[in-house]
Amino acid sequence: MMTPTDAKVMINNFRVSELQMFLAFVGLNKIGRKEDLLTRAFQVVDGRNFNDRIKSKIRELHDSVCANNIANMNISNGIPLRGIAPNLGGPRAQTFYSAALQTRQQEMGIAAQHQMAVQDKPQKMIGLPFFEVLESVHPPTFLQANNPAVKIQESKYQVTLKAETINRITEVRDIRPGVLVDYPVQLLLRFSQKTQVDPAPDAFPTHFNVKFNGKAVQLPQPVPAHRQGMEPKRPPKPVNITSNARLAPLVPNLLEISWGLELGKKYAFQIELVRKIMPDELLNVVKKRSVISKDLTKQRIREILVADNDIAPESLRLSLKCPLGQSRVSLPCRAFPSCRSHVQCFDAQLFLSMNERKSSWVCPVCNKPIQFSELALDEYFSEMLASNLTADCDEVILNSDGTFVPVPREEKEKKGPSTSKQEANGDADLVLLSDEENEDQNTKQILAPRPAAVQLPPASPPPHPAEPEIVTIDIDD
Repeated sequence: MMTPTDAKVMINNFRVSELQMFLAFVGLNKIGRKEDLLTRAFQVVDGRNFNDRIKSKIRELHDSVCANNIANMNISNGIPLRGIAPNLGGPRAQTFYSAALQTRQQEMGIAAQHQMAVQDKPQKMIGLPFFEVLESVHPPTFLQANNPAVKIQESKYQVTLKAETINRITEVRDIRPGVLVDYPVQLLLRFSQKTQVDPAPDAFPTHFNVKFNGKAVQLPQPVPAHRQGMEPKRPPKPVNITSNARLAPLVPNLLEISWGLELGKKYAFQIELVRKIMPDELLNVVKKRSVISKDLTKQRIREILVADNDIAPESLRLSLKCPLGQSRVSLPCRAFPSCRSHVQCFDAQLFLSMNERKSSWVCPVCNKPIQFSELALDEYFSEMLASNLTADCDEVILNSDGTFVPVPREEKEKKGPSTSKQEANGDADLVLLSDEENEDQNTKQILAPRPAAVQLPPASPPPHPAEPEIVTIDIDD
């Protein structure tokens, strides 16, 4: 029995012509944009008059759409439709039949290559912090070169969505007239290169293009080359293909991939159904993790201050400001153990929010790549913020025993820009995550602190001009 949810899934796959036929069937206005027509059709399904007669019409139109889609795919692939036997009497018919048979044999060979590519399993890809994987829609598959003599390769794959997958997408999507459709649950297409790195990060081939159901997929904008003569490269990111998908059960989706053949390089792709995660959810995950113990932080402070060399500083300065926003840290966070070389922290909430806008996952203190799984709150820094420090205190001095004192105001004004042990982390550079779309994913802007102004001795005042000597000449009579 057809439920309202099943009916909406079928209606969503209608073209404008089917929507107009359906609205005319139920006696509603059939003029308008596709979004408006969909809204009217959904209102019919949600209404009281959703009867068997309407259900039968929806199924009839849906079956018509499915038949047309399958026929179009067969024609585009050079496969003759079933039930239409070619006439072998004439030379033109024989040529057509031979070409169709050859095309079919080539496709069977390509299908065998694809099956072998699935068996030769690619590496597992690195996790995406802002996406929860719900299911695998298409398994990781290597891109196979059909003709190594050709620079640009092309491959086609059929992707069929299960009814459960479609329901997960359509149940939570936001469809409003005049507004772009928002998909909290998405189909993500990801690419990776076979390397020694495991899990493998996202990586795009050269001369890379994708079509899904005949429509070009929107890819990340290429980053301009830094050297003359080099080709611009697209920053490797997951690609959202949900808007191009045919969200109807048993309706095949056609994925077309073209890429440039590179000697010694092998690429794979996969499609996953994911749910988008907001920064607040990730922040709660970080809060529930084990903290970096204060004893561990104190031990690192002693290691820095009691170094076995002549350049160990007598004290260590620690900034209470986040290097990202230059505001006071509220949730002190570090990446451990990747960035255990410093004790300087950054604000967890601000860091996650900036990575949602432009994912880079680089420590803003030491500029090293980090993983979300390494983020943890710092117990020592948290207790310091909860102590009796004044609101205007933005820097403290750390001692080798783990105690700290605020930097005196006089010394702060005298010191100006920090010159002590590079602000408790070995590097006083301030790293800002750029939000420009045309930059590479790992591109940063590093602003080095200005050197302290050189205090020159006051210039001596110019000598006073000598007073003129007045000579009086007496003339005797």
